[in-house]
Amino acid sequence: LQDLVIEVQRTLCSTAMEFTGNLDEDNELESLIDSQLVALRKVFRIPHKPLDESHGPASKKLLTLFRSGKLGPFILDDLPDQQ
Repeated sequence: LQDLVIEVQRTLCSTAMEFTGNLDEDNELESLIDSQLVALRKVFRIPHKPLDESHGPASKKLLTLFRSGKLGPFILDDLPDQQ
């Protein structure tokens, strides 16, 4: 389980760091969330399905890890200001 947690943290961090959009814009924030859920599908080994159907399982697994405290404060950290 610890390896999975580390991989989830790494995936969330790398997708956030690669994000070049504006987090204050709803559409761009949705784009970041979408790319993170797509990346997490691979981490959670969720079979390929149309995007509308595949975010549910990835979201549930992520939320379960968060609620159980396995992710720690990692996902609550603010993103650094873009300069």
